[in-house]
Amino acid sequence: MNSNLMEMTTTTTEEEEDDSLLRNGKSLSLQISPQHKSNKAKIVVLVTCLLTTIAILQADSDWLQAFKRHGTVGRDDKDGPGVVSGSGKDDALEAEIKKKYGFVNASKQDAVDSAVGYVIEQQKALEAAEAAEAEAEDSNNNNNNNNNNNNNNNNNNNNSNNDECTNTNNEYSKYLCMQRLAASAGAPPCTISMVSLKTESLILYAGPSDPPQYSDSCGLLRSRYHAAPLCEAEEEEASPLVWKYRMVHRPAFEGKCVAPDVSPEGIKKAYESKYINRNRNRPVNIMFMGLSFMGQPFMSYVCLNEESISFREGSGGWLLGRDTKGDPDGFVPLEKVLKDGGKCTGYEQEHIADWYEPGLGTMPIPHQNVYKCETDAAYVHFGTPSEETMRLCYKYTFNLQQNVHVGDNFGCNRKAGFGFGFDIREADAIFALHSVEELTQYYLPRTVGFEGAAPGINLNEYPDLNVVSVNDIYEALVLRLLGEAQKRNGFKTWKEVKEEGDNFEMVKARPKACMPKPPDVHYRMPGITDFAVEMWMAMLVGLLEEGDGGGGNNVVHS
Repeated sequence: MNSNLMEMTTTTTEEEEDDSLLRNGKSLSLQISPQHKSNKAKIVVLVTCLLTTIAILQADSDWLQAFKRHGTVGRDDKDGPGVVSGSGKDDALEAEIKKKYGFVNASKQDAVDSAVGYVIEQQKALEAAEAAEAEAEDSNNNNNNNNNNNNNNNNNNNNSNNDECTNTNNEYSKYLCMQRLAASAGAPPCTISMVSLKTESLILYAGPSDPPQYSDSCGLLRSRYHAAPLCEAEEEEASPLVWKYRMVHRPAFEGKCVAPDVSPEGIKKAYESKYINRNRNRPVNIMFMGLSFMGQPFMSYVCLNEESISFREGSGGWLLGRDTKGDPDGFVPLEKVLKDGGKCTGYEQEHIADWYEPGLGTMPIPHQNVYKCETDAAYVHFGTPSEETMRLCYKYTFNLQQNVHVGDNFGCNRKAGFGFGFDIREADAIFALHSVEELTQYYLPRTVGFEGAAPGINLNEYPDLNVVSVNDIYEALVLRLLGEAQKRNGFKTWKEVKEEGDNFEMVKARPKACMPKPPDVHYRMPGITDFAVEMWMAMLVGLLEEGDGGGGNNVVHS
């Protein structure tokens, strides 16, 4: 294995050593006899519970090995997202979150600390958005007369379109109708900026018979991120499932503009339209970076566009993994992983079945063509039979101040015998679950953009590169809009469902236990990660349309 492969492997693989801990914890628990009441037995029980708790915590590659590699996370606010501050209020919130998701005995280090910090930040952002919305509603109520007059005028202007689309079955059907009319009338393309994404996005109910956009059979969907069938059936009695909604741009819903095509083909066309002199043989190259919460939108985009994966130039991409149990960690070709309906489950073969509880409904246990496969470093080609349209890369990262070192390579420029990545010179966009400060202070100055370059990426040298911090356009935004959609359609909101049922979180994964047991800390898929990634891509196309994308130092943020 060459040095580049070795470097990537040692900084992203996060499961191997802790599998033995998981197995040891399970074997110990099986030796306990519940009828044995001696003091010695009680001590063994306590120790076993502790070991099992740690094992469960460390069962996911998103938390593993980092404990051994990186030391303690800094706790200064300047560290950016995922770093827990030290105030008493935050400590109480941290304790509440750790208890909710089974992290009570978690080490306050590295990935776990960053993950808990991320959840705290999103919760705070949601509370702030709800408070601002309530204040805005009060203000609007004081101006009802003026608003009513304006609304009457707007209604008169839109009546012709609305009449034709009024008798649709649901909100999303109406949106599709309005989009057909807008396209036939030659409406302009929607231009979606960071600001308008926050202020003019809308989530719509797609109806009771609307099918999910993909299933657990998606080749890159981690097995941990689904909800067991019985859990979903139980939850649907309270409110329609999350994947029965879609997120759109409000002006597109109103028929004022045509929504961007965010497929790989659509994004390539947008780039070619913006940059006339662009090499048309080069695909659009996009990188995602961040915690596992950012790996989920990467998986969403792949699953939503799985039919567009291209193998015309070799492997179709690469993933972290091992062909056989005795192999060292390295890369495996995507073509091999997906062959004959294969799947990258995120785990070693003997642990795949752990995420499919037989008592929670029938789900086929997926087949994995290699011994181990995970997406903590992943690279996917999209294309048509005639051209390659997009390359999408994901790199698992957290706490850039602590974990990015001077001389580290740009996350997608790894080469392997069956495929290749892209370096910073070919990158078109970076979507990061990191603050702008983290990116500009720690990541860009320390990173080597391409082979032979000195450390430090100067965005002035890459005027066509868009770098987007998604911190403010993710969970908090989507959950606020989802609640509005549920309320508008007369359903219990996710927040009401959560308050009425202990640990009843309908947006979180539930692969192993239904309510009232705690859900997984990750988002359920399909679900809100699909909403987020499609709007991020729409914003990218919108930036190209309105001309303020591609500017020097174009770090897009709130």
